[in-house]
Amino acid sequence: MCNEHSPSAGRNGLSRRTFVERAALGAVAASALPLLPGSAAASPAEATSAAGRRPGRIDGRNSHYPSNRVPLVPSSYVPLPLGSVRPAGWLRPQLLGWADGLTGRLDEVWPDVGPNNGWLGGDGDVWERGPYWLDGLLPLAHQLQDPRLLEKANRWIEATLASARPDGYFGPSGEVAQRKTRRAVAGEDWWPKMVMLKVLQNHCEATGDERVLDLMTNYFRYQLQKLPSMPLGEYTWWGKQRGGENLSSAHWLYNRTGDAFLLDLGQLLNQQTERWAGRETNDPGRWHVVNTAMGVKQPGVWYAQSGNPADLEAVDNLIQWLTVMHGQPQGIWSGDEELHGTDPRQGVETCAIVEYMFSLEQLLPIAGDLRHAEILERVAYSALPAALSPAFGGRHYFQRPNQVACTLGPRSFTVRHQDDTLIGLETGYGCCTANLHQGWPKFVQHLWYATPDDGLAALVYGPCEVTAKVGDGTEVRLVEETDYPFDETIRITVRGASGTRFPLYLHVPSWAAGASISVAGQRQAPPEVGTVTRIERSWTDGDVVELRLPMAVRATRWHENSATLSLGPLLLALGRVENWSTVSDRKVGPFEAYEIRTDEPWNYGVRQADLEEPAGAFEVIRRPVPEQPWAMPGAPGAPSAGPPIEVRCVGRRVPEWMPYGPDSGPVPWSPIRNEQADEKLVLVPFGSTKIRIAEFPVTI
Repeated sequence: MCNEHSPSAGRNGLSRRTFVERAALGAVAASALPLLPGSAAASPAEATSAAGRRPGRIDGRNSHYPSNRVPLVPSSYVPLPLGSVRPAGWLRPQLLGWADGLTGRLDEVWPDVGPNNGWLGGDGDVWERGPYWLDGLLPLAHQLQDPRLLEKANRWIEATLASARPDGYFGPSGEVAQRKTRRAVAGEDWWPKMVMLKVLQNHCEATGDERVLDLMTNYFRYQLQKLPSMPLGEYTWWGKQRGGENLSSAHWLYNRTGDAFLLDLGQLLNQQTERWAGRETNDPGRWHVVNTAMGVKQPGVWYAQSGNPADLEAVDNLIQWLTVMHGQPQGIWSGDEELHGTDPRQGVETCAIVEYMFSLEQLLPIAGDLRHAEILERVAYSALPAALSPAFGGRHYFQRPNQVACTLGPRSFTVRHQDDTLIGLETGYGCCTANLHQGWPKFVQHLWYATPDDGLAALVYGPCEVTAKVGDGTEVRLVEETDYPFDETIRITVRGASGTRFPLYLHVPSWAAGASISVAGQRQAPPEVGTVTRIERSWTDGDVVELRLPMAVRATRWHENSATLSLGPLLLALGRVENWSTVSDRKVGPFEAYEIRTDEPWNYGVRQADLEEPAGAFEVIRRPVPEQPWAMPGAPGAPSAGPPIEVRCVGRRVPEWMPYGPDSGPVPWSPIRNEQADEKLVLVPFGSTKIRIAEFPVTI
């Protein structure tokens, strides 16, 4: 039953109508929502209005995969079980690198998730770090079908299942001081179990292990009994802030068992969770960035039960406010660890990046809002790789859009360590060490969705293969061959019994003017940007769908009216020669920690005339995509040729833009008069850099 409907599930009638649009593309009106920092506009508040299309819903339930059952609102798309989508192309080496690197070896070198962890029955950490690591390790293991990783993950699964008590409680109990901080935390805290529930759900979907359904049913009955007197915030602040994770798991189980008490629990969980709907208008208090990255989806998750459109609007309003007040061009917001404005020298925590990705991956099927797909690609293809070691051995704690030194020393962050900007295993707090691992595997997991009319939908793109049941229940395999986001062409080959009929949905991003689609060699009508195109036919084994998404350089305006440049889903940055040096006292096992510097100048602006007429001002150079495209030459694990895309242009030095300590000073207000000589600049994908400028002064 992990991936099937129960006999009592019932089924609403299906509609074959195509998606309808809710908002006019490019309309800049009072209701325009600045969700995606990438469409042409004059400010962060306008930067996403062109992506503002939310398709209408296909009514009904998928015949083959659990869907929202009555009375939950039917969803626009249906998540596929873990293992349905496997990485290919350049994405596969990313997952293999983490399997052989930090993800696959963390328990061997880091005591927090080692054999003494409380979730394994030891007297070590009883809180979030073990579940965090499993939340990435388990999907990685199943996507690669790696026996070593599967054995590691299963050890934790079996220990967790064995921990269940007759009253429904599961997991460790008692207080244990966290290593390094020595702060005591209670195993009974509701929060870490929210993470482990997600792990168990993925395990159930990948293996069919119905013991998970029993554990979750008993645990949710336990919660329904205990929460009135021991609410989500009883043990820590985090439980109340992150209760939307718990609610989502209750809905997941309801869609498999139909137990009515789960809806009562949903009501209670919603009442006890932080009021994320409308919080931007009534709560000037503490806004922790990781809580925010999780909380942004909570009104959308609750919408499935409430049916109130105001809950979906609350998601839009919150993302709008975050983008305007704290937005950064790599698709997320500043938060080091509290929200910290739009200055490109402020950081964002790696935990927030992977949690925001997961929130978007959950929001997409609920509302079918294509703006969320475009934000997801921006974060996945810019913020995520920028946060991670290209040698798969560490991460930033904080990353910044304008980052010219990653060195020991304090910065103007809301939480300050000496090593927040280094690349290492345990720089900053260890939460990111445990939590980074879900980023790539869950992104791969959500490259495809099922649809309520028994088809398949590609809403975000990357090289992969998906195997799923469609139409009358026939299993098909779709092979997606592409170098996207580094290339414009996506080829999808259908493999399966000829004559199988099902609809295929393809997202055409808002920036892809001039997009084209061909099916089995036949050119289709030009698709409309910012929509999904529906192709329904009886497919022949070997049919090829080719989608071309033209990528033109486009500019947006940000902090102090500075300019950023994008190519397709990619944020571009001025990369510099990176000098990596080890920091010996922060090495953990074989995993080094690094400071990163550059000797090259960085204080360049871009010319206003080029932003106004970009067609002739920017030259795009593409090279074959290496196994590690997310690195500059000289970085550990980097290809000698560097990133697979270069964008060549002209810029000018801005002498008054001076260093502030080891970092860049405040970016000057634009436009700025400048009589310096033109110089040739080379821009590369933001995600390939650790030293960079992404927000430029504009010179006239």
